[in-house]
Amino acid sequence: MGAGQRKQRTLIKICGITNRDDALAAVELGADLIGLNLVGGPRKITPAAAEHIAAHPALAGKVVLLLDHWPCEWEVASPPMAAIFGVQFYGPVDHPAIQEFCRHKLRLILPVRVENAGSLTAIVRLAAHAPEDVIWLMDTHVAGQLGGTGKTFDWGVAKAFVRRLSVKGEALVGVAGGLTPSNVADAIGQIAPHLVDVSSGVEEPGHPGVKSVKLMTAFVSAAHGATQAASGGGEV
Repeated sequence: MGAGQRKQRTLIKICGITNRDDALAAVELGADLIGLNLVGGPRKITPAAAEHIAAHPALAGKVVLLLDHWPCEWEVASPPMAAIFGVQFYGPVDHPAIQEFCRHKLRLILPVRVENAGSLTAIVRLAAHAPEDVIWLMDTHVAGQLGGTGKTFDWGVAKAFVRRLSVKGEALVGVAGGLTPSNVADAIGQIAPHLVDVSSGVEEPGHPGVKSVKLMTAFVSAAHGATQAASGGGEV
């Protein structure tokens, strides 16, 4: 199968959602999670816009908030917390912060910006003190950019990371950075990640934050097909 030898279906996250129509289309097409960016870049939305998107019943338990501090305006506004799967956190990760996320029963997704194998050293140390269900989201390092760069990184580094992070090779690793309908199957085949995360790869060309139904359909189909093939063609 790949580095992690996982048999369950790889989760699909479509990130950088900026409106409710795209959010609903993503989950209707088979995405497991959507990402709402409250941090920065061309796909950043306001807490009020994020709350409006997440309030739809079809999105319950499927929303990931991209944050760089906690508590945030979202919590203060008392939105529908049932919508939130977890937080993709770009702020300083320390013991109190982790405790807060656990208290709110939020899954923690920690981005790992990959430039080379040396990028992983500090993360491996941090993993020893983090909850076991943290998803380590490996993304391409591009100076001054949060994500959505459309650039891939060396996936061989991801496989080495999985081996270092868990003696069983079953660390919860997500892969982002330059994924598209044409290469997501290869990423799943090589790494067997817990999650694949796409943003610019399913957008209308030249329109950051505007998702293409055609490309989202192709991405979900390719990801599901790759997982099914890796598991021997049976149910996933």
